[in-house]
Amino acid sequence: MLVRYSVAHHFFCRSVWCSAFVLLLMSFNLSAKVYIESDALVYQGEISKQNNLDAFTFYQDASVKPSVLVITSGGGNIDLGMDLGEFVLEHNLDVRVDTLCFSSCANYVFTAGNNISEFTQDLRDIGKFRTPSLLGVSKTGPWMHNGLFTQFKPMIEQYNAGVFRPTPKGKKAQDPLHPSTTTLIEPLGLSNDEIDALVAFLEIL
Repeated sequence: MLVRYSVAHHFFCRSVWCSAFVLLLMSFNLSAKVYIESDALVYQGEISKQNNLDAFTFYQDASVKPSVLVITSGGGNIDLGMDLGEFVLEHNLDVRVDTLCFSSCANYVFTAGNNISEFTQDLRDIGKFRTPSLLGVSKTGPWMHNGLFTQFKPMIEQYNAGVFRPTPKGKKAQDPLHPSTTTLIEPLGLSNDEIDALVAFLEIL
């Protein structure tokens, strides 16, 4: 157990600092900006009350309504993220991420899109999404792309069991591009003590 924990500690620490450094560099160039370009409503920067208001106003005032939300955001307030997600659902907008989409952007806006595509436009990337740094992760819940978990332990237990493998229903069952759970994810075989140790580790980051 000590060996496995040490390896995990090294991997997580390395990932945390690399991710934090990249995000710090990107944050200097991510100024808030909301505007309409062609058939797209472009949303750049923090998900904030003012940015949401600008997005809603631009959409309502447009003579030709945008069909896609192009977003680049590190996230923001959860309630505001849900408001923006509901706006996307209400107007049946597609969602495209040009650079990054973290936190409430990934949880509530990205997942609300009618047709979701990443900036690569590569069909092999369907179903992929970026994940934020683990630094301060205990303060960024709820976790997972849909905000399903409010505690670490049940989330780790899900991965320990090999994660959910949902079966597509309705139109999604007929969609050849509907993402499926990768076969690379397998049960971890962690003991209760190892799960508790991993929870303790995440809580001190």
